[in-house]
Amino acid sequence: RYDEALRLVNKAMSLPSDDDMAARRLHFLLAEIYYDTQQDELCEKELRKALEYDPDSPELNNFLGYFYAERGKHLDEAERLIEKALKAKPDNGAYLDSLGWVWYRQAMQDNDPAKVKRALDKLKEASSKYDDPVIREHIGDVYHGMGDLDKAEVEWRKSLQLWERRPNEPPGPDGVRHKLEQLLKLKPAGKKDEK
Repeated sequence: RYDEALRLVNKAMSLPSDDDMAARRLHFLLAEIYYDTQQDELCEKELRKALEYDPDSPELNNFLGYFYAERGKHLDEAERLIEKALKAKPDNGAYLDSLGWVWYRQAMQDNDPAKVKRALDKLKEASSKYDDPVIREHIGDVYHGMGDLDKAEVEWRKSLQLWERRPNEPPGPDGVRHKLEQLLKLKPAGKKDEK
């Protein structure tokens, strides 16, 4: 499926055109393909090319910022990119999630509990705007990092329930399912069946 999409996008890019927005869309599509197939360097390259055509795009700024936050790199730039996206769309739940996630990654680097709380509050705000499995997974990850395993379990279970409604959408439930399985192995035997 991705091979065919990649072939079609590359074919479209080889056609002569002076339409900047078409070029932006094609670079964005390539970035999505490379993101979904975990080709990080190519994804980043295509996002940067797309941003050359449309530097104020909230979608592109958030995508690159979130990409960096996920990988724990260029976190200051990630925050700046995501804040730029949020200036254009302040109530976008996905963008709020991205900001909360970059704040969490920064808090973990700085070992700062106050920043962790700020990140958690932002992720909860994101979830109130857009109840999404990735946002719920992030909230669970923060609770897990704080040592609150019960709340982590609740959020990861909510994430799995939301994934049931989106069975074929990437990245899918495998990552959160694995986290939940590992968590349940750590919990005392009597607590596993309470939830």
